[in-house]
Amino acid sequence: MKKFAIMRSEKVKSVEELTNRLKHNYRMTEVVNAVPGREGLNEYFGGFTAACERAKSALSRLVKKPRKNAVYAVEFVFDISPEYQAGMARKTQEQYLLASFRWVQGMFGKENVIGASIHHDEGDDVCAHGHILVLPVKDGSLNCASFMGGVGNNMSLLQSDFYDKVGRNFGLERGVKNSKSTHVDLKEYRKKVNHSLPLLERDEKKLRLEIDSLVEKKRLLTDEIQACSDDLNEVNIFCRTALEARLKARWQREVAMNGSIRCIDDVVEVDEYDRVNISKPTLSQSSPRRIR
Repeated sequence: MKKFAIMRSEKVKSVEELTNRLKHNYRMTEVVNAVPGREGLNEYFGGFTAACERAKSALSRLVKKPRKNAVYAVEFVFDISPEYQAGMARKTQEQYLLASFRWVQGMFGKENVIGASIHHDEGDDVCAHGHILVLPVKDGSLNCASFMGGVGNNMSLLQSDFYDKVGRNFGLERGVKNSKSTHVDLKEYRKKVNHSLPLLERDEKKLRLEIDSLVEKKRLLTDEIQACSDDLNEVNIFCRTALEARLKARWQREVAMNGSIRCIDDVVEVDEYDRVNISKPTLSQSSPRRIR
């Protein structure tokens, strides 16, 4: 079972995008993948208006004007492998997410935290994930590289640092280092889902029809097997009755034959006795003796 400590980060490149992310996190706009009726389970730290004011105030105090390609904010999303998180107590989930927020706060500074939230209304009702938005302000200017590094394997180092300081404490595992796997953007994911959903529904309908057909065939075969079984039982009974009758008749014939043989033997013995006795002349039957 996978039990990864999941940490993702995305750079925000404009004030408009920052505002939109805050609207999403604080549910100030419709969230298409949110489950209706579960928004009340979410936890918000501060409020949407307060978060916007903090961002506006911090950006207004910048000494240096942001560059054209500047990173205005960084959003971190924390999660746990769903199959493992499903067996965790809600209190443990929240402790993990709060520890993740403190890790970000320790890296960027409390003064740069704009807002955070824990969502329970997306996906499985037993799973939660957290969002936290921070400004990469240092020495009066936006400087994301000073917090997260520039190019190279800095994200891998951040993943290892997060695991060592947070994930390990909750018995979780670190993802595979230098993995080629990439996170799919939510919009792109929804686009793929919306494209695939009609095809999946069509295939599902087709499979259900095939299943119904197979169930009906199974029922017919079961009835046929039962009928054959009943016929076989009748044949067995008939054969057994016929065999018993034949054996009985044969036994009776043999008994009768044995009786006949005994009678014949008796007659033969009598005939033989008579034959022997008749062939022997008696004294009265002997020829008269001549007297000389």
